[in-house]
Amino acid sequence: MIGDEGKATASSDVLRQPMANHPRANALLPGEEPGDSEYYLYSPTQKMRKALYYPVRVGRGFFLKGYRLNRAPLDNFLVAYIREGSFHIKFADVEATAETGDFLIVDCYQPHQFWTDEQCRDVWLHFDGPSARHMYDYIQDRCGNVIHAVDNKRALNELLLMLDVFKRGKPLKEPTLSHHIDGILTELANAPDAGNARFENLTAVQGVLSYVAGHLEADLSLERLASVALLSKYYFAKQFKHCTGVTPHQYVLNARIERAQYLLYSTSLSITEISRSCGFRDVRTFSSAFRRALHRTPIEYRQHMNIAE
Repeated sequence: MIGDEGKATASSDVLRQPMANHPRANALLPGEEPGDSEYYLYSPTQKMRKALYYPVRVGRGFFLKGYRLNRAPLDNFLVAYIREGSFHIKFADVEATAETGDFLIVDCYQPHQFWTDEQCRDVWLHFDGPSARHMYDYIQDRCGNVIHAVDNKRALNELLLMLDVFKRGKPLKEPTLSHHIDGILTELANAPDAGNARFENLTAVQGVLSYVAGHLEADLSLERLASVALLSKYYFAKQFKHCTGVTPHQYVLNARIERAQYLLYSTSLSITEISRSCGFRDVRTFSSAFRRALHRTPIEYRQHMNIAE
C-alpha cells in the first residue's frame, strides 16, 4: 500500500493478483521485453469513486511488431500517449490509428482491440469516475479518439507525473490524483486538430457563445448568430446543435432566463427593466418564457428567493 487513502500495487497482468508491499515490481505484458514495461494498480476508496476521477491502472508499455490484443469490456476508460511507432484501435464504430506524439482515448466499457504493425512504446492510464463518461463523450465529440495536437506537453507531463508517483512509492493524495487526471482530460479537450472542419466549426460556435454572453440584450436571431459565425444559417444551426446539444434559440433563451434569475434575486430592478436587459421584446413575452422554464412568474420567483434568504 502507498499512503492511507487508497491502495496501489504493482502486479502481473497474467495473474491479476496484487503483490502487496511491492509497489515498484515490474510486470510484462504479452509481446513486451524485460525492463521496458511496468504498470501499477490502484484501489480507490469509496469516497473517491463517488466524487472524483480515479486511476485504475497506470503504466508504460513496449510492444513488438505484430502485437495484438482483443479485450472484453473493462468498465473504465483509457488514455494513452504514443512515444514511438503507431498503435491501431478498434471498438464499437471506431477504428483509428495513433502515431508518435498522439494521444488516444478509448471507451473500454466496449469490447476493444489493439494491434501494432511496428515496434511501439506508450504511456497509459485506465481511469473512471462519476463524470468520466460525460468527459469522454465531450472529448470524443470535439476531437475524436486520436488527438493530433501540436503541443501535447502539458497532458503528457500530467500523465508522467502520475506514473512517477506510483513508481517512486510516493504518498497518494486522492484529490491530487484526480487533479492530474482532470488536467490530462482538460488538455485533450482543448486540443482539437486545427487542420480539420471539426475544429473550424467548434471555433465558430465558441465565438458565438462568447458573443451571446456579451449581447443578451441585443438581437440574437438565428440570422444574426450565423453572421457572427460566418456560416450559412442552416449549416450554423446544425453545427451549433451538434457542438452544444441544443438549438441556438434554446441556448439564447436559457442564457436570458439565467440572467433574469440572477437579476431578480440580486437587484431591485423592476420586471420591465430586467425584461429589457435580458433581451425580451416586452414584459409579457418575458413572463411567459420565464414561467415555462421555471414554473413561476418573475414576481413569484423574486418573492420565493426573498423568503429563502
